[in-house]
Amino acid sequence: KAIGKDFGDVARKTYAVASGALPNGKPIVVNSDGTMSSIAIEDDAVTSASLFASDTTKKVRSALDTATNKIMIKYQDSSYAKFVMATISGTTVSFGSVSANMYDGDGDLSYNEAEGKFIYIYKGSSSYGKAVVLSVSGTTISIGSEVVWYSAGMSRPVVSYDPVRERHVCAYMNENNNRLEARAFRIIGTTPSAGTARTCRTGPNTQNAICYDPDSGKHVTTYMDYVGDSYGQKGKFNILSVSSGSDYMSITSDNTATFADEAVKNGPRDGTAIVYDTINNKCAFAYVANNGTLKMLVGTLDGNTFSFGSATTIDSSSGGQGFAFSDGIAFAPTSGKIIITYNNSGSSGKVATVKISGTSIADKTITTFESAYTQWFTTTYNPDTKNALIFYSDNGNSTYGTYAVFT
Repeated sequence: KAIGKDFGDVARKTYAVASGALPNGKPIVVNSDGTMSSIAIEDDAVTSASLFASDTTKKVRSALDTATNKIMIKYQDSSYAKFVMATISGTTVSFGSVSANMYDGDGDLSYNEAEGKFIYIYKGSSSYGKAVVLSVSGTTISIGSEVVWYSAGMSRPVVSYDPVRERHVCAYMNENNNRLEARAFRIIGTTPSAGTARTCRTGPNTQNAICYDPDSGKHVTTYMDYVGDSYGQKGKFNILSVSSGSDYMSITSDNTATFADEAVKNGPRDGTAIVYDTINNKCAFAYVANNGTLKMLVGTLDGNTFSFGSATTIDSSSGGQGFAFSDGIAFAPTSGKIIITYNNSGSSGKVATVKISGTSIADKTITTFESAYTQWFTTTYNPDTKNALIFYSDNGNSTYGTYAVFT
C-alpha cells in the first residue's frame, strides 16, 4: 500500500507491506523490516476482584515499602487493627500472614525509608492518640510497643513522610479543644517519638488529608472548615514544614487559605483528598461539593503561596453528596496519571484517571472495578509492576476485604 502525497510534478510515496489489517483513521508504524502495522493503544484496565480478608473489613489503609515494593495493608475487623503484606508480580498478588495487636478507632500508615520500617498513628482506646512501629522481614510483620502521644480525645489522623528530614507529619483533629493540629514523628529503633503539637486551625475542622511536596520540602494538609465563612464548610489548607534535625514544625500559611470556595461535603473520610504530581511538580486537590459533584483542581506552590486553576468535575451524583473516596488517591509517574477511587451514590466502585495539563485537569477516564456497593478505599501505586492496588470493603460480599489490580 502506498502512503504519502504528491509534491508538484514529483509523486513522493512510500511502499510497504501491511502486517495485519490496518484500521482506517488509526495511527500506524513502519517496522524495521519495512512492513506497516497498527499501533496498540492500551486503555485503563482492572482485574477481577479477589479477597485479602475473609472477615468484616473497614478503615482500610495501605503504604508502599519503597525498598521492596511490597505493600502493607492495615484494616480493622470488629474492633482491632490487622496488618498484612502484599507482594505483586504482574497482576498476581500474594499475601503474608496477618498480624493483629491493638484496639483501633481509625489511623494512618506511613513508610520510613531511612529506617526501613512503617509507623502507624491512630486513635486508640479512650480515643487517645497512639502510635506503633511495624518491622517487616519477608512478609512477616512485627509490631512494636504502643506509645501514647496524646492523652485525650483525637480523631482522623493523616500522615505523610519527609525523606529528607526523616520525619512523618501527622495532622489530626484535637477533640479536646476543637482544633486541627499537626505533629512531627520519627522512629527511634522500634519506638515512635512525637514532637510538640502545632495548631493549624482553631474551631472544628474535619475531612483532612495530607501530602508531601518533595520540591519544596513541605507538607500540605487539606480539610473542611466549619467556621469563619459564609458557607461555613469551605475547603481549606495549611502548609507545614519540619526544621532539619529537629521535631519542630512551622505552619507557613494562615488560617484563611482556601482551595474550594464552596461548601464541601461533611461525611466520613470523603470530604477532601490531595496528591502530588512529581512530573508536573503540582498538587492535585480533590473534594466532594455539597451539590453532589466530585471535583479536582491543580495547585502550584510558590514559596508559601498556592495558585489554583479552575475546578473540573470528575463525576456527578444524582443523590447529592453521594461520593466517598476515603484514601483512594494516588499518582502513577510512569503514565503521569492521577488515580482516584470512589463510589457514586452508594453504588458501584469506580476509578477515575486524569492528567495535569498546565493548570487544568485533562484526559479523564472512568472505569468501574466493582458492581456492588464499596467503601473504605485505599489505593497504592507499585512502580515495579506499574499498576495500582485498590483495597476496599465490599458490601456486596459481607463487607469482606477485597482488592483489584488497576493498570
